[in-house]
Amino acid sequence: MSRESDYERQKELFEAAQRLAAVGGWEYDPNTEQLYWTDEVRRIHQVPPEYEPTLQAAIEFFHPADQPAAREAIERAADDGESFEAEWRLETADGNRRWVRVHGERRQAGSTVRIQGAVVDITDRKQHKQRLNRLFETSRELLEASTADEIATVAVDAAREILDLSISGVHLYDTDRETLWPAAMTQDAVDTLGAIPTFEPGESIAWESFESGEPQIYDDVRTAPNVYKPETPIRSELVLPLGDHGVFLVGSTEPNAFDDRTLSLAKILAADVETALDQIAHEAELRETSERLETIIQHTPDSLFVLDDDGRIIEANDQACGSLGYDCVDDKACSALLGSHWSEISTETTTGGLETESESTSETDPLAALRENPETVVTTESRHAHRDGSTFPVRVRIARIDHGGDGGFLAIARDISERTAQKRQLRRQNEQLEQFASVISHDLRSPLSVAKAGVTVARRTGEGHGDSLERVGRAHDRMGTLIENLLRLARNGQTMDETDLEEIELSAVVTRSWQTVSTDGAELCVEADQSVVADESRLRQLVENLIRNSVEHGSTSSRPQADDSVEHGSTSSQRDSHADNSVEHGSTSSRPQADDSVEHGSTARQSTATNETTDLTVRVGTLPGGFYIEDDGQGISESEREAIFEPGYTTHDEGTGYGLEIVRTVAEAHGWEINVTDAAEGGARFEITGVESILSTE
Repeated sequence: MSRESDYERQKELFEAAQRLAAVGGWEYDPNTEQLYWTDEVRRIHQVPPEYEPTLQAAIEFFHPADQPAAREAIERAADDGESFEAEWRLETADGNRRWVRVHGERRQAGSTVRIQGAVVDITDRKQHKQRLNRLFETSRELLEASTADEIATVAVDAAREILDLSISGVHLYDTDRETLWPAAMTQDAVDTLGAIPTFEPGESIAWESFESGEPQIYDDVRTAPNVYKPETPIRSELVLPLGDHGVFLVGSTEPNAFDDRTLSLAKILAADVETALDQIAHEAELRETSERLETIIQHTPDSLFVLDDDGRIIEANDQACGSLGYDCVDDKACSALLGSHWSEISTETTTGGLETESESTSETDPLAALRENPETVVTTESRHAHRDGSTFPVRVRIARIDHGGDGGFLAIARDISERTAQKRQLRRQNEQLEQFASVISHDLRSPLSVAKAGVTVARRTGEGHGDSLERVGRAHDRMGTLIENLLRLARNGQTMDETDLEEIELSAVVTRSWQTVSTDGAELCVEADQSVVADESRLRQLVENLIRNSVEHGSTSSRPQADDSVEHGSTSSQRDSHADNSVEHGSTSSRPQADDSVEHGSTARQSTATNETTDLTVRVGTLPGGFYIEDDGQGISESEREAIFEPGYTTHDEGTGYGLEIVRTVAEAHGWEINVTDAAEGGARFEITGVESILSTE
């Protein structure tokens, strides 16, 4: 091989290396001001092979902003021997803009000085870096988008403007229809493809990529086995899945159109789009969860308060506002609550201390307790102050929370008014049960006395006193009825079953009641009669107690010591009863007979003792809408007329104070009213009104 041919080969290899590496060489002689370029430098500048450059012309190829730096670097290398390396912009002879890296250093051989260097075309690398920077900016724009459609639009715009991918689009997955629908396409895609299809499951390479999650790259998509349209004008295609959201499609009408850098940038863009769509989906889920939580919070029966670290209310749900009397829609009213201190609405702690999850404490300030032990939850019962000044009982649980990076408290309060009322009702029921024994002893005393007297008479006189034994039987029957009804009263309180009501002749009830009460020489007058709609047994209970009250407290003569002396307030001495005239001592003359005029409504005075003068008369008569029972005894002072109906009210050492309370209970159970006033002859008069005489058929 000749030297000449070897030289030519080396020259060809050198030129090939320059082209492949996009590197050209140059040399400048400061003395002669001659500049030499290799062929690759000429190709970079897009000048013809015969072009002979000058230093001034070479500098003028650079961007105006870069020219001073280039001139200074060459001058310093020539004068001071300082090497340089810099990246400058240039505009080629054909008007194209490129980035080049220029190296230069001084070489000296004897007195000859040369500046030698290289020019490297770094346009692709620079553009790639710029695209990466722009993609980074695009990723922020994608994350700022508020809808999936907006994200799709940003994606195709970035593909066109940054990656020079003029044919691209985003198909999103429709969960309801189970399809991939075109959310955004570039105009070139529409112009090239016409109508943009919606992909059904299994009918396209787009669906395959979406389902598998793997990118698909086709140098010639027409050869793909599952291409949607075999005669498509698209030759090269990229299908990049976007997770569960859809696919990013990129196309070109030229085969083998996408190099590795383009593919890399397209994948970066697709990853950013998927991240943005994930964020949108997450935000939608979070928003839905927040809405559900807000709905729960606003519709919970509990009051929720958020307090700052000082204990001031900064948030409250509708229930909290409403429970305290504030209108949440009214900004003024709402602001009046917000900013208030917790101590202003939680006025007092009703329990002895606070309960935590692990212990009880005598500390009464729940916020102070939580500051000392922030990991626990404090439970307490207190009263909340309503806007109108009233208070109501609540049970509150308070926990320490982090609110917006600052310390705070969450308080959940539940109105326990109903529970408190139930407790009060239970106490009343317990008190009623405690009174039960006293009521029984009170109401059974008279029939027991009658029974005792009848038995005494029968034992004293022997046979032939069937009437006495008959009275004993009646007394025992009455005791049984009283026990049954008292039990019902204890269970049901003042309730009344309408099925127990019937039309009853008042005189008949009065007669039977008179026969079961120790009347001790008193006289009964039924001055008028009428029908009464009532429960007969409980009406008898009312009448018996009123008769007993009159007999025992209406006079100071010849009557047993009062067990309820307060009802008539008598403090005068009582004469001793004669053994032969007292029911308790077996007198047979102390009751009217069955055929007595009482049963016929006579207005004549009836004596219960045939051989003694009576000093008390009990009268029963009718009123408009009711009836009365009165006596001519001591009467009841006005100051005591309200108190006598209270359970247990008595001024006598042996009194129980339940007689007239039973009367009031029976009257209220029927829906009647009872009042006490003065009788015409100075005694006590009880008027029962609101009484119906005809049973309703409705």
